[in-house]
Amino acid sequence: MAGWGRLTPRSPASASPLRHPPGIRDRGPEPSTLKADVSAKSCALLLVPLLSGCGFSHAPSIAIAGSYFPAWMLCTVIALIATVLIRVILVRTGLDDRMPWRVAAYAALALALTFALLLLAFSR
Repeated sequence: MAGWGRLTPRSPASASPLRHPPGIRDRGPEPSTLKADVSAKSCALLLVPLLSGCGFSHAPSIAIAGSYFPAWMLCTVIALIATVLIRVILVRTGLDDRMPWRVAAYAALALALTFALLLLAFSR
């Protein structure tokens, strides 16, 4: 511990963690922080009325074994099963080996089938 000097107790005035250089006083939070906080709150309040259209009263749902499931979930499961069946057909015919980017192609096929089922079954 040589070279560290002697430890002396601090006076209460020097123990304050918020010491400012002479001539500068504490003015509170920065104005830019206050503006950002106010603008974030005002944006959130402006978006609240837009969320009123997201209610559950008009969401299509299907009763399965006494429980209600969203329609998109059932359409996604049906589309995934159809995609697997289409892949099996493509593998047996040998077209699967010629497809570039198989993962992207099958993901796009599953999404296309999901959206088509939603449009066909639940469009008004």
